[in-house]
Parts: sequence; C-alpha cells; structure tokens
Amino acid sequence: MILAEEQLLKHQVAALEYMDQTGVIDGIKRQCRQYAVSQQQTCKYVVYRFVIPLEPTDMLDFDVSLGNLILNRPAAGCQLFQQVTHTIIQSLALLPGCPDCSQILTVIRIQSLPRLPLYQIEGSANIPSHSRGRRLFTYEGVVCGMTTMTEYT
Repeated sequence: MILAEEQLLKHQVAALEYMDQTGVIDGIKRQCRQYAVSQQQTCKYVVYRFVIPLEPTDMLDFDVSLGNLILNRPAAGCQLFQQVTHTIIQSLALLPGCPDCSQILTVIRIQSLPRLPLYQIEGSANIPSHSRGRRLFTYEGVVCGMTTMTEYT
C-alpha cells in the first residue's frame, strides 16, 4: 500500500514537472481565465475541460515509468493528469469556487505512438490477439464500415 502511494506521488510530481516544462500549465491558466470570464455566476455543476497534448517519446525520455503508465494504461494516466490538473487549479486559485476533482475533465491528446510491434496492428488478423488489453494501438491498413440505410423524410 505504501509502495503504491509512493509510486503515485512520484508519477504526480513527474506529471507536474512535464506539464511545467512543456507549457501545459500556461495553457491551463489561459483556459481558467476564459472559464472565469464566461461564467457569470458560480455553478457547482459545471465540468471544466482541459486538453493536454502529449508526445509519448518525450514523456519516455522525461520519465520512463510515467510514459509506461500512459502508453499501457491510458485510463489510469488520464486520471493521474486529472488529479494533477485539479491540484494546479486549487494551488493557484485559478477558478472561483474551487471545483471538485470530479468537475475536471482532462483529455490526453496523444500526438503519436512509438513504432514498436506492441503498438501496431497490421490487418484484421491481429485484432483478436490484441483485444484483451486496454492500450493504445496504431492500425495500418484500410478501414471500412457498413451500416443500414437511414431514410430521412
């Protein structure tokens, strides 16, 4: 339990340092100013959305364990960045009314995936072997879909 808490704290510190070095914190400050101006009255049911651009190769160079977390467990990585974003907003008092962590929606926008066999699916024959995990993949090939016809009146 203590090891997991220490690891979580290390990931949070690394995420905060990465966000500071890449300028994401400045973007959060700008968005919070826009939210504060557009919001006439404080509402406790508002969800604040923040997009965090992330380059996985830079993240792996910066902190290997955090990059591994984001690439192999993206939901846990998104939750980690949500907690860090909430801490930034609370510490700097960027939004009036101090929103809860559940009111912060972070979207991690992955720029590209490493060109490794584990992150690539080539053709539909490999899909069943990769469908067990919830990780990010790059699909190379032709994707087509078929749906029923919809009649509009």
